[in-house]
Formats: sequence, structure tokens, C-alpha cells
Amino acid sequence: MKVQLTRTKFAEVATLREASQRVSAHTDGKSGDRWYGQIGDLRGAPVTNDRGEVVARVSYNGRVWSPDATTEVIP
Repeated sequence: MKVQLTRTKFAEVATLREASQRVSAHTDGKSGDRWYGQIGDLRGAPVTNDRGEVVARVSYNGRVWSPDATTEVIP
């Protein structure tokens, strides 16, 4: 899986929890507005599987959401 950290930067992750940790580490000390602008999606950072399908989204605060960002998967 991959999680998007900026418009052009992605990180390989093995789990959704790891995706959450990578986003939290990347956003530490940055404003939420600035980070959401960097990824270009107000629903959060997409996490994609090996086929490029969005399987989850990670918000600025590290919470993991369903692909449509309506249901929290990991608080």
C-alpha cells in the first residue's frame, strides 16, 4: 500500500496503522490547511492498494477513514 504525503510524495506502508503514523509524523508542526493544500484533497491523504484503488483516507490528525471519508476506521 501507499499513502500520499504531498501532491508528489508517497510512502510505502504495510498497514493502515502505519499509514496513520506516517501522516502524523509528516504533519507534525504544520498547519492543517497548509497540509490539505499540499495533498490537494480535503478528505485526507488517500491510501491505495497495489492496484491503485483507494482503500482508506488519513486525516491531518492521523485518524483513518473509509475511502469516501464518512466512517472512521481507526480512531
